[in-house]
Amino acid sequence: MAQQSLFPEFEAFANQTQLADRLKGGNLPVLVHRVLGHGATAADMPGKELPSSEFERRQTLARLNISKLAAATKLEFPANVLAEAESVREAFDRQAAAYAAPGGTDRFAAEVLSKIDISPEKKGRSNDRFFAGGLLLVVDAAGLAVSWSLTQYYPMVSKIPLEVAYVVEAFHRAQQAYQDLVLDVESFMSRLDLAVRISSQRAKRDEVLLKDVASAYVVACQAKDFWASPQKKAFVDVPPAAFVANFSKHRATVGTTYELKPAVLHESHGPNAIAFFLPSDQEGTSTRPWKSIRRLHVGESLLDNKG
Repeated sequence: MAQQSLFPEFEAFANQTQLADRLKGGNLPVLVHRVLGHGATAADMPGKELPSSEFERRQTLARLNISKLAAATKLEFPANVLAEAESVREAFDRQAAAYAAPGGTDRFAAEVLSKIDISPEKKGRSNDRFFAGGLLLVVDAAGLAVSWSLTQYYPMVSKIPLEVAYVVEAFHRAQQAYQDLVLDVESFMSRLDLAVRISSQRAKRDEVLLKDVASAYVVACQAKDFWASPQKKAFVDVPPAAFVANFSKHRATVGTTYELKPAVLHESHGPNAIAFFLPSDQEGTSTRPWKSIRRLHVGESLLDNKG
């Protein structure tokens, strides 16, 4: 059985007039192809590309400037196509407004969690945040997109359309991406030590900001090829989540070597904030701001090294 057309009037007109082929340059060809279901989703996640979701196709048609499209193609769009496009726009605007209302995405998030096949105690809602398998489901109601993140700050996958099947698939890919980031304790500690040394040399002091160490960790993770010949083509991108994932997993070992100092309120928020946030619970629904890190001297006692 042939799949039912999502926009029968628009698609029939596009096929009859070879609409996409008439467009040269600019963003209009991309938008028309997306409406027609061609190409891949805009979701930013590893693995095989997925086709554009129905949500993305509806969103694109709802935002498509038909007048601009008509002028670019020198075509007159018939009344039935215009009526269909207007109907899609009105329905999408209602859906977007519902999502933007307080608690508007809660039902969507709950449905996503119900489709994720893991132990019930590993998914749910805590601190007014939805979680599954150590990742947070972060819904951007204004941007109409979803991410799976380590805490609310460090996305593993992002720009996922508000479509349950896509968000569930993205969860599994985010979990795999997390596993790929996690190192054994010896490998992580060697990279952390290097990141702290880099930060200390730049700051010319032993105690350095944890956020600076997190930035230096990207450099510390580079392979031998980069260190042999530091060039952009040899530089491997390391997501911010890599530092958080490994630091959290190996926190007990870190605490035997380094002292961490927490950030106070004015250091954690505002334009001059210097804090770096780490998860303070297993689900990642709660975080604690940290200011600095310093290597302990031999025999030195730990101060505030828990959290």
